[in-house]
Amino acid sequence: MSERPGVVGELTLAEAEALLERTLGSPVDPASARRLTRLAGYQPEMLVTLAQACRTHGCLERIDGPWQLTEDPVRTALVPLVRARLDTEDPEAVATLFRLALMEPVHPESLEAADARLAARLERAGELRREESGLLVLAVPGTAEALRLLSPVEEQDRVHARAVAHGPLRRGTLRWAAGRGIRVPLPALLVLARESLARHDWASVVDAAEHLEAHEVSQDSVRDRCRLLLMSAYAARFVPDLDVAHAHVDLAEDLLARLDPEEVPEVDAEVRTARADLLHFSDGDLDGALEALDEHAPVATDRSAATVAAHRIMHLVYGGRTRAARERAELDRKVLRRAPRDLRMRVALTETLAIVAEGRPQRALRRTTLTAAQHAPSQGRALWLNEEIRAAYVVAALASDGPAAFPSLARMLADTREDLYRPDLLTFYLARANWLLVEGRVAKAHQLGELALGSSDLVDPSGVGAALVALVAHTAALSGERARAEELCALFGTVPPRSARIIAGGSHAHLAAARLVLGHPHEGSRLRRVAEQLAQEGQYGFAAEVLYAGVRHGARRAAADLRELAGHLDGRLHAMRVAHAEALLAEDPLALLEVSRRLERAGLLLLSAEAAAAATAVPDVPDAVRRRAEARVATFLESEPVAGHALLHRARGTTGRAELTPREREVADLIAEGLTNAEIAARLGLSLRTVEGHIARLYRKTGASRRAPRRAGFVVTQRPADNATGPAPSPAPAATPSPPPAS
Repeated sequence: MSERPGVVGELTLAEAEALLERTLGSPVDPASARRLTRLAGYQPEMLVTLAQACRTHGCLERIDGPWQLTEDPVRTALVPLVRARLDTEDPEAVATLFRLALMEPVHPESLEAADARLAARLERAGELRREESGLLVLAVPGTAEALRLLSPVEEQDRVHARAVAHGPLRRGTLRWAAGRGIRVPLPALLVLARESLARHDWASVVDAAEHLEAHEVSQDSVRDRCRLLLMSAYAARFVPDLDVAHAHVDLAEDLLARLDPEEVPEVDAEVRTARADLLHFSDGDLDGALEALDEHAPVATDRSAATVAAHRIMHLVYGGRTRAARERAELDRKVLRRAPRDLRMRVALTETLAIVAEGRPQRALRRTTLTAAQHAPSQGRALWLNEEIRAAYVVAALASDGPAAFPSLARMLADTREDLYRPDLLTFYLARANWLLVEGRVAKAHQLGELALGSSDLVDPSGVGAALVALVAHTAALSGERARAEELCALFGTVPPRSARIIAGGSHAHLAAARLVLGHPHEGSRLRRVAEQLAQEGQYGFAAEVLYAGVRHGARRAAADLRELAGHLDGRLHAMRVAHAEALLAEDPLALLEVSRRLERAGLLLLSAEAAAAATAVPDVPDAVRRRAEARVATFLESEPVAGHALLHRARGTTGRAELTPREREVADLIAEGLTNAEIAARLGLSLRTVEGHIARLYRKTGASRRAPRRAGFVVTQRPADNATGPAPSPAPAATPSPPPAS
């Protein structure tokens, strides 16, 4: 049933996207790619089969570029495939498959002898997979769903009735019970919701809460109802269904009056934190979220006060108010000590993000590593903490040292099957696109960013849409898509920043870089104002990121401002930024070339090429240095054309050496050494007249002029205007190149 799973090995999500693109001929939108990959069990052959079947049955169609699912792929495409396969199987084996699918996950000891024998064969063949808990599941989830749909009604009734009575509860059982008016016990609903929340199975959590309508409210069930409603409110953000989320928080709040007075403070704190999450991360209302947290419960307890204090600090940090968060943390230090251990660790991790914003990523990385060492990865509700550890580690590591120092992070960002890191889809694509961009893979970063941006209107539970707009504006400008880049630059100011404020440095840096590539005349002044505002908040790291966007494009005043911030910064990456600024101010081509080498070793290939390009623009640059810098730029452009990056294209074509003959190149090198025409003739064994002819052609091809003997032979650049506005506007390319296919 699973098309020989495991022969090649399970796919990462990144590999699955590439396979789908090769199979279908163009990209697949993020939500559809993840859905298909999960249904295929991350098996390559099954994924190809499923994609082709979906296209054949019309439930996968191209809409505005990428392929998107338009109907349920299980009912439309998989059920016909599985039905045809079952027709060729032994009836007893088919009956066992139905039971296994309906009972999934299966306790092996609960199977009857005949079913156990078939299950053992299926496990050896790779059809069944044994989880770490020892439970058995079908290797291809889509096949399991199709089998449940095709199973006989009487078999469904038997299995689901047993699950309602004895457990474990499954989503299919819940829907079966709802359709027959059967009330599922509240404790079983809570267990299902907790397990589904840990798996990020948001829809099952919401379904469990909706089933509460079958229960009358009793005094002894109020607390459990509140728990389930608040879990559902959280899950509904990711479905997404914000109306349901707000409604379930309202219902939980209404139940406070029926609680035992001793339980009110703790539940009230949970209601307020849920309300704050919705107001900030979904509605973009940070002040409203803080007001919701500051509403006092009728009776305060140490635990409830600590919960509220912890969430207040986290909202301040994610809302970009890092200074206020640090001040509040000092005021609430004693209160926070009474918070649960996991919540204290979440606050500590959030504070590391504030430290990165303040310009101390190396310190933040040490703190994150220490926090992670104190918390062994675990299952259940602690998965949330595991994810926050990984997110903080990624941010601090990249801000401190760059991608080359942490190759394991690249693998993690390519694979979301791992239990330790499962962010929401938009955050996952934003992180991957950012990583690809700093590596210099502009076309792929642009493709992923555009795919994610197309989904952001539908679902953005973590509130990173503004950061995504800025990123895609940058990649569009680099790719030569000027109209698209201009559109996104204008859009940025209209998108509520929400939790994207915690990465505001990167967002504003992307926006500034996009405008500089587009040639906006006053961008240098604007980015310096933004950097000044960030520095006033104490966010020197963010200010440095924004100023460095100007340094990359030759803005000297931005370079001077960045140099002034050096005392507030730590980490290798900030050190390289400051070194780049100092070399630019000193007009030192050798120093710029050294910065380029350091950036390349850090895995920052786009930045490395830009530093090399700056070396070619220095007046009177030695020819040997110029050639090395041009070679570095040319090497980058061969792998990544970046049609809109005029700075790099000018650097590659400064001397026009590609047009020179081998003899003309020899003559040019000897002129650069300071030899006279007669000395060049003697060195090459040519007549003086022949050498003069070569030099005349060199002048025509390069636009250079002869200098005095014993000095550098050609003036190959013109001194750029000393301003902070970046390069002059580049002409729009004749044609916008399409991004290359996914690797």
